[in-house]
Amino acid sequence: MKNEEIELFIKNALAAKRYGAFKVEGLNDDSVAYLIKTAQWFGLAVPNVNKKEINEEFSNCSIKNKILTIDGIDGNYLVLSCVDKQVERSFGTLAYDFIREENRQLVVSNPIEWWKEWRKLVGNTILNKRVYDVIAEMLVLNHLYDKEKVVKWNAISRGTHDIETKNGDYEVKSTIKRYGYQVTISSQFQLENNGELKLIFIRLEEAQDGYSINDLVKKLVLKGYSKDQIEKELKTIGLEKGRSVRNDKYKVLESKEYTVNEKFPMITPNSFVGGKIPANIEEIVYTINLSSLQSKRFL
Repeated sequence: MKNEEIELFIKNALAAKRYGAFKVEGLNDDSVAYLIKTAQWFGLAVPNVNKKEINEEFSNCSIKNKILTIDGIDGNYLVLSCVDKQVERSFGTLAYDFIREENRQLVVSNPIEWWKEWRKLVGNTILNKRVYDVIAEMLVLNHLYDKEKVVKWNAISRGTHDIETKNGDYEVKSTIKRYGYQVTISSQFQLENNGELKLIFIRLEEAQDGYSINDLVKKLVLKGYSKDQIEKELKTIGLEKGRSVRNDKYKVLESKEYTVNEKFPMITPNSFVGGKIPANIEEIVYTINLSSLQSKRFL
């Protein structure tokens, strides 16, 4: 089983509505790992063969040594877990690094060192989210919430789309450049979809007559969107209450909506022979020029 298939297995198992311990398929016998899902938390566990003691936490995630009963047998495990059910799919992507066979020696011999590196990865993913990117996503969220009340914003969108609705998902791309329609697709999975997917392109500029994050929080909450949920998402990307950048204002210069279908240029596993990415290629990042593609105004 290829890396992307193991990652997909983890994400699907996390999304399934069943509790228990499930052996992760596709790993070698000497790299066994389990996916754990309870009513309180979910995560991944590997045998703690060196009996390391660790108890670290960061952004609703933790790594700890625990005694778990799996298949009726008590064992000592290193467990990477999360308590925030809103980020199950994102966690599945980020946490896959924990059970990768090539990382196993470091994980079991020096889990604190692995944890520090992983925390940097998560932190960088969070910090790379620029204020205007967040404002663009919140503007789309606000617009969609006017139309349908079942709307979910994923502030950290690795493994998920930025916004999910009952009628389809939305991927939001934003820029403060005055010209051009180039967007970066950050992985071969970002434009994959099982239903309808729209890509929203928004051009903004900093302006006092624009919207800030705090402005959009107030607008959404007044409409009925959960304040706790939106603040939780903002906290995951380092934009908790009190951050001064939440008052930075941007206005929309242009917004376009594109339908992501068979005519839309993209690279996915289906772009390759057999529907699989060639061996040893783990991540594909590419740029699309939207200028000649059919679109309509969004906002």
